[in-house]
Amino acid sequence: MNYKTFYKAVLLFSLFAAVTAGIFMTVSIFHCADESGINMYSSDNVEYYGPVNLILIICAAGYIAATAVFRKRLGKKVDFSAIPSRIVYSIMGFLLAALFVFCLCREFFAGEGYDHGNMYVLFTKEIAGGVESSKVSVLYLVFLLLLAGSFVFYLYGANKKNLDADGSVSGSETFAVMSMLPSAAMAIKIIYDFLLQSGNGYGTLYNYHLIGMGFTLLFTVYESRFYFKKAMPSLYFLFGLVAASASLVFSIPALVLFFAGKAGANWHPVFCAADIFIVICIYVRLFSLNVHQYERQKKQKCIEDGDNAPANIVNVDE
Repeated sequence: MNYKTFYKAVLLFSLFAAVTAGIFMTVSIFHCADESGINMYSSDNVEYYGPVNLILIICAAGYIAATAVFRKRLGKKVDFSAIPSRIVYSIMGFLLAALFVFCLCREFFAGEGYDHGNMYVLFTKEIAGGVESSKVSVLYLVFLLLLAGSFVFYLYGANKKNLDADGSVSGSETFAVMSMLPSAAMAIKIIYDFLLQSGNGYGTLYNYHLIGMGFTLLFTVYESRFYFKKAMPSLYFLFGLVAASASLVFSIPALVLFFAGKAGANWHPVFCAADIFIVICIYVRLFSLNVHQYERQKKQKCIEDGDNAPANIVNVDE
């Protein structure tokens, strides 16, 4: 079997299945959508929610099976100075900078008539005894600080041309430590969004957003493990596919509903667009992973035994 071709086929299939499920979800809820927002998009109100859910479950089972196939055929090293890596750093750096500026502008420069919805407000207003006061949201403040730190990390990665996967280049340990900032920011945002869902009764569609963010967090954690040479590429592959699938099922209908004027103020298209950019980065990362034609342990055994590698596995690392 040509495992490289099979690996790329799995990635392309996962992308096609996720986009199809997202479009199917959009069509199935559009006829029952109104300006009430996502509160009404429960599994009872969406006609084809069950089939979309079944599609994702079947795909997830297939991804687990593919993970078992590729468990010992995915390389543990990533060239962080290669073009795919720098593309990811550039996209994420631009994305985080845009999100940070948007959050500040939305907070401080929006007019009085602008509806902030229920989310992402640094200063919350409280009324006690007829007196209105402002209270700082510590959780959101921490998120903004981590967002800024993550931007610095990606900017550093996009401009650092001599990073090495083995940690031998000066400064790569700092790079590895900084790589944990996006994971921390993602963890805070998951907590924040979960509290918003619990407090505002968001519908079942929003669960896909939380699932996508949860697996994106796992994906970023394993991104850091590559830098620390502790990675399990097969889990990196699995987490990335599930994260991308769940994120697209939420973000595609969310964007369409918002621009159709049927999503209310409970979300903003900037955050949905950010999810799509993150999905693009996930696929760039996964397509750039090294796939071996033979299991790594077979190649290692040849080296330990001092035998000459057979002619058909000379290019095992390619």
